[in-house]
Amino acid sequence: MPKRHSQIKRAPERHEQSIFVFGKTSMTCAHGSVSKRKKRALIQGISNGFLESIGGACKYPYAASTNFSLSTYRCSFVLRCRTRAGQYGASTWPDPEHNIVIIQLRTLLLAVVTALALTACSDSSNNSNDLVDTGFRLTGCADDGSCASNPTLTIGGERPSMVQIPSNYDINTRYPLVMVLHGRGVDGWIQSLYLGLIDRVDRLQYVLVYPDGLSLGGRKQWRFTPTCCDTPQEEAADISDVSYLSGLIEEAAATYSIDTSRIGLIGHSSGGFMSFTMACEASHLVTAMVNLAGSTFVDLDQCRPSTERVSVLTIHGDLDDTVLFDGVDGAYLSAPAAADRFAMLAGCDTNSPTAKPDFDLLGNIDGAETSITTWPGCLGGAEVEFWKMNGGPHIPGPWVPAGLDAFVEWLLDHPRA
Repeated sequence: MPKRHSQIKRAPERHEQSIFVFGKTSMTCAHGSVSKRKKRALIQGISNGFLESIGGACKYPYAASTNFSLSTYRCSFVLRCRTRAGQYGASTWPDPEHNIVIIQLRTLLLAVVTALALTACSDSSNNSNDLVDTGFRLTGCADDGSCASNPTLTIGGERPSMVQIPSNYDINTRYPLVMVLHGRGVDGWIQSLYLGLIDRVDRLQYVLVYPDGLSLGGRKQWRFTPTCCDTPQEEAADISDVSYLSGLIEEAAATYSIDTSRIGLIGHSSGGFMSFTMACEASHLVTAMVNLAGSTFVDLDQCRPSTERVSVLTIHGDLDDTVLFDGVDGAYLSAPAAADRFAMLAGCDTNSPTAKPDFDLLGNIDGAETSITTWPGCLGGAEVEFWKMNGGPHIPGPWVPAGLDAFVEWLLDHPRA
C-alpha cells in the first residue's frame, strides 16, 4: 500500500540540504517524453499546495519541479533545497550524503490524471480546441485591498527587477501590467528607453516591469530554452527563465494594483523568443504579447499554450540579418510561420488571413512600410496579428511615435475575456 501524506518522514535537522523525490527518480523530464504542458498543469493544479505542506522539511527551500509520465503511470515531485550558504547546482543532487525520501504517491495519480484531462493537455492532439478555460485567474493585492499607496519600485528579491508606476498611481485603479524582455547584450532599462515604454507609463497608465536576463558569455540574455545560449549540459535542466518571470508577475500582482486580465509581454530578439516561451509555458498568467524580431521553436510540441489562449502580435523586418525573417530550418520558425502558428493555437481561421491597411512604423523608411495581416474567428477573445516591416532591420529605428503607441496600445487593448 502506498504511504499516505501523514506518513511522510521529515529529513533530520542535521542535514543542511535535503531532496524529496516522490515516485520515480528520473530527472530527465525537460527533454524526455514528458511534455512541458503536462508539467505546467501539474505545477498549477497540485504541486504548489502539496509541496508547501512539506516545505518545513527543507531548511532552505529553493525550488520545486514536477515530472509526469502517462506511459508509466507514475509521477514525481522534486523539492530542491539549497545549502546554508545559498549555493545550489545540478551537481549537488542527488547526493548520497543528503537525505532522499522516496514515496510512491499512487493515490495522488487519479487527481493528477483528472487535472490533466480538465486542462486538455493531451500530447496526441494538435487541435487548438483542446484548450479550455481552467477558471484560473491570478489574484493580488487589488483583490483583498492590501495594496500600498507608496509601493516599492523593486521586486524580485536576490534577482531584482525595476518597476515604473504612473505618477498618479491610485490603489483604487487597476492597471495593466507590461513586462519588457530585452534583447541580447542590453538590459531592461535600455530596452524600455528604446521602445519608449517608460515615457508612456503616465500617458497610457500601466505598470512597467523591466527585468534583466542573466549574463551568459558576458552578455545579458534570456534563457528561453534549456538548450539556448551555450548552456552547459549539466545545467540545462534548471536553466529556463520561465519560473523567474512567472514569479515576478505574481509578485507584481501582490504588490501593485494590477488588472490581471491584462498582463502583457513585449520582447525584442532574445526577449521575443522568451515571450513566446512564456506564452506557452505560463499562458495562465500571460494574456497578450508583442514579439519584435524574435521567433519560436519549429517543433509545435515544444511551445504551445498549456491552458489558455494568448493574443499575439508579431513584428518583424524582412531585412533582419540576426533573427532571419525566413527562419532557420530545424532551429526556429520564419516570422510568417510563427504568426500563423499562434493563430492556429488561438483557434483562428488560418485559411482566411486578412490584410489591414499599411501604416508607418519607421521614420527612416518613406511611406507606410508596414503591412498587417490578421486572422478572423479566434476563440476565447484572443487575437493574432503579423506586422511585416518591409525594409526593416533587426533593430528598427527611429520609430514613428504613433507607431510605438500603436503596438503598446495593441497590448493594452487585448485583455483576456
